[in-house]
Amino acid sequence: MTASGVVPYASVPASSVSDGGIISFSLAQRALQLLAISGAVGAASRVMGRIRMRASEGSNAPAESPSGLHVSNLHTVLSEDPEMPILNGVTLDLEPGEVVALLGPNGCGKSSFARTLMGDSQYVVTHGGVEMNREDVLSLDVDERASKLGLFMSWQAPVEVPGLTNFTLLHAAMNATRQAKNLPQLSPFEFYDFAKSRLMEVERGEELLEYLDRPVNTGMSGGERKRVELLHAVVLRPRLCIFDEIDSGLDVDALRQVATTLRSLREVDPSITMLIVSHYKRMLDELHPTRVLVMQDGVIVHQGGPDLINVVDRGGFKGGWLQQQEDDDDP
Repeated sequence: MTASGVVPYASVPASSVSDGGIISFSLAQRALQLLAISGAVGAASRVMGRIRMRASEGSNAPAESPSGLHVSNLHTVLSEDPEMPILNGVTLDLEPGEVVALLGPNGCGKSSFARTLMGDSQYVVTHGGVEMNREDVLSLDVDERASKLGLFMSWQAPVEVPGLTNFTLLHAAMNATRQAKNLPQLSPFEFYDFAKSRLMEVERGEELLEYLDRPVNTGMSGGERKRVELLHAVVLRPRLCIFDEIDSGLDVDALRQVATTLRSLREVDPSITMLIVSHYKRMLDELHPTRVLVMQDGVIVHQGGPDLINVVDRGGFKGGWLQQQEDDDDP
């Protein structure tokens, strides 16, 4: 049973986690309150099934007949305040292999949309639907969205998880998903070889290998925590990666490292879909999105090609360009 506001994620607090604690890692930071759990390994075993990752290991083939993510007229409210609308009719499609940028002013609903996709119980869906690979996403538990569909979210401010190494966490996550797919479990030695081989497939992956044996985000700088996010994505290789401001707090060199590895990951597995939430043109220029969406007041108000990034960069979200484009589109 998932606690209110929980988005279980690969990096879950261990003994320090309480019902009001914060969790971080790829599923929305994963960010939110968790059930009381004690013991680092115990924490991993209880949440290992709630981690985003690809449907099967050992192959770069996509999940069975992927059909992408399809969101139709999605409305949400806060669970603690049903009179507070958050999403007001989001409709969008993400096809396998796309890199889509999601832009919008602070507070417009971008992160809330991502957390809703992951199953964060802070948000209650009042209308609309979400389908991925012909599955009704909203009918699935958080763990099923992660392990069965391969949903993954990287949070902008990952928290520390003392006592739990990335190796232990990822090993548990991998075996949880393999169990769900009726595949044999990997021993620690087998998993190390598996993880290393995946890291070596991508550019600058060897720089991520050193983080395997370190406690999750413990004693790390902001840039190092983003590399841990990257480590999890590369090893688990999910079907849909949502990166919520993965560029925040990165210097130019670190940003290029992250972008280089993400581009390389797409080359290794072109079927991976990426939704990039960012305020910074530099990261988007590095990742070359195929499409750009603009959100305002909980709804997608405009979409276009990569050139839309420059339009937003020049005019902002209140510069009048959007209204002008809408007027130009009217017959």
